[in-house]
Amino acid sequence: MLMRLVPAAAVAALFFTGCVASVSKSNTIKAIDAAPKVSATVTFADLAVSEKKVMGTANGIIGDVTKEGLEQEAVYQALQQHGADVMVGSNFFYVVANDEMTVTIVGYPANYKNFRPGKSGRPAAPTTLPTTQTITE
Repeated sequence: MLMRLVPAAAVAALFFTGCVASVSKSNTIKAIDAAPKVSATVTFADLAVSEKKVMGTANGIIGDVTKEGLEQEAVYQALQQHGADVMVGSNFFYVVANDEMTVTIVGYPANYKNFRPGKSGRPAAPTTLPTTQTITE
């Protein structure tokens, strides 16, 4: 009987002592600089404004959508229909009937073109717009 206990005790001793791992602790903290390396550059662009006014419309049930959400949708509709980047000289019109609101935007579609780097070392100076609606450096 004693012969059976010796191997069992040896296996148990190896089981309990074999699983111990050494852990070392350090009081030093290592940090990684996670700040992105970003630099801004001045870029100029011309704005080509159409001479023809366009319109975009959006409607929705009051309470389900916000006024600002309908404005954004109307702008999106006008820009998408005419392939424009921005609206210039635009006005919003609102019609409320029962529990529904309709928002309409009317304005001039415009596209950015002729992107070019600005001269570094000086801030962009305000310029007056000539009749052709072209901004120059």
